[in-house]
Amino acid sequence: MCMFLCLNAAAIELLPTNVLAMRAVYGSQDVYAVVLPTLVSSALAFFAAFLMARVLRKR
Repeated sequence: MCMFLCLNAAAIELLPTNVLAMRAVYGSQDVYAVVLPTLVSSALAFFAAFLMARVLRKR
């Protein structure tokens, strides 16, 4: 259960639609420039939460 909560709290977001919409409304040159950094940061948060849950589970 703790693992589920940690991974859920990592907030994996596949496509930041609100940010893309705001960038389009305000006339951004490259609306989709935030997609890759969002995916990378979500993956890093997921793996950090997974590792911390594993480390703390063994205590």
